Amino acid sequence: MSTVEAPDGNAEAIGKMLEKLDKLNKQYSLSHKEKIRRMNKLISQICKKVDAMDQKTAAQKAMSACWKGRAYGSLPEHTAEAEEHLTKAIKLEPGLVEAWNCLGTEYWKKKDLKAAGDCFRGAIEQQENKVSLRKLSMVIRNFGEEDTCVQED
Repeated sequence: MSTVEAPDGNAEAIGKMLEKLDKLNKQYSLSHKEKIRRMNKLISQICKKVDAMDQKTAAQKAMSACWKGRAYGSLPEHTAEAEEHLTKAIKLEPGLVEAWNCLGTEYWKKKDLKAAGDCFRGAIEQQENKVSLRKLSMVIRNFGEEDTCVQED
């Protein structure tokens, strides 16, 4: 898996903010409206922190786009922002397995199972990993027509 460290050490802080966002998403004690409000506030903070970072190389720009895409992707519904940032991250750094998986999840939310499957396959091509394999198996089981989802070699 390709990872890029932020030169000023913000990568760890952003990682913690993303973890906090994931925990907030799984919190059922809040009303849906309150949870979305808090998530949007945290997404805004993450994006500001990412934008403030020095992004000179393509790899750094890709990781920044991946972080933003992951933040927007934590929302329960599909967002065009997540799709846009994750697509940019993959174009800049095709080895970012995390971006492939997050983009696949966004397509899943959008009910585009063919594109989701393609993303999870793209992640597996970069590096075989259990997250991509698990999500691809879910796509195949839900797609209905295995022939169009599974590539035969």
